[in-house]
Amino acid sequence: MEYINDFSNEEKINAFDDLVQKYYDKNFGTFSKTDIDTFMFSKLVQHYFNNKNKYDDYDLSIMLGISQQRIRNLRVAQQLRYPQKLEWEESLALCVENAHFDRDTMTFKITIQDPNIMNEIKHFIENKGGYIEVHLNNKLLQIKSQYFVLLLLELNGKDNESEIIEKIRKQLKKDEQTDSELTKESMSTLIAGEGIQVIASILECFPGGSIASKIALAAGNIILKK
Repeated sequence: MEYINDFSNEEKINAFDDLVQKYYDKNFGTFSKTDIDTFMFSKLVQHYFNNKNKYDDYDLSIMLGISQQRIRNLRVAQQLRYPQKLEWEESLALCVENAHFDRDTMTFKITIQDPNIMNEIKHFIENKGGYIEVHLNNKLLQIKSQYFVLLLLELNGKDNESEIIEKIRKQLKKDEQTDSELTKESMSTLIAGEGIQVIASILECFPGGSIASKIALAAGNIILKK
């Protein structure tokens, strides 16, 4: 884990200049400690982001001497006040590699450390008509296999959507689930009744080179693990 002294001189100068401007620009005395904490945390996150260094709640908690829950609250506040572009799709792909698949409930259980990434994923899924299960562990994303496939379809986009749906229909037909035309609306109901092998075959329907295929490949490897 890197420490504050690893900030470059330029980063330190820029951080101080930004802080002075925010504190003195018609804001003297009203820039609260919470505001300062959020600002300084944003600089820390930006530092790690620029240097492509991984960091988690535990590492930051130990370094800053505060609880992991406070770290998570600062993450959310920092993104609201000083937003950064979140590549949540790539983050999801990495997280799926270490996910767990519950064979009894046909559910992907994915640990998402960053609450901002979690919020982006939840918003995307729910906005597209998908469903996620609420859990007491706020780092755990639980999503049924049928909604996971729909998530991949949405991530893949419209370009070859009909081709992918036709491939999925053929996989379901092999299992005698459908002979009729398949739509996204009817797909989730049919997939919900499928077993592991069919789900694994469906995940292979996504063409290589896309973020959807990257996630599908990782998910396929996970569900076939015994």
